Amino acid sequence: MPAVTIQGGMKVEIPNREEIRQDFSDMWDQRERVAAKGLKPMRFIGVPPVPATQIGTGTSFNIPYAPEPGYTWNIRIVAAQLGTAASLFGGIGFGEGDTKVPLIATVSTASLTFPVTTFSSGQMFLNGGETLALWASATVTLTAFGLWVIQSPAERPGPLII
Repeated sequence: MPAVTIQGGMKVEIPNREEIRQDFSDMWDQRERVAAKGLKPMRFIGVPPVPATQIGTGTSFNIPYAPEPGYTWNIRIVAAQLGTAASLFGGIGFGEGDTKVPLIATVSTASLTFPVTTFSSGQMFLNGGETLALWASATVTLTAFGLWVIQSPAERPGPLII
């Protein structure tokens, strides 16, 4: 930075255009890196650990994957394979055997054996320690499940909503 003499004889350092451009560019690059850091698409496909897992109006199955503490998941797709046709519902579960699951999404109101639904960004979140629980309109066998999410640090959910 060149020193400039101002009125009264005092010397001050004023950045020139090139220094201002470089500082702005460095700050912008750092901001862009921070904004993109941490977003991670993830996919979970599996079968229930117990063969012939039954779900219904009074029993739910908690998908055994959940965000680690300090992270948030934005759910994008939920899919299931059912033994017989039924409507499928989803809610926030807190562990296996949880029977008081609040409804947060109707995955499929039609009676299907392969219900699938998609969620827009910012529509359905899971926080650390929460699982996605599935249950049905009638007692059915849950044969397989799929869950597609985008993970973000919990303190920065903004990029998930855009």
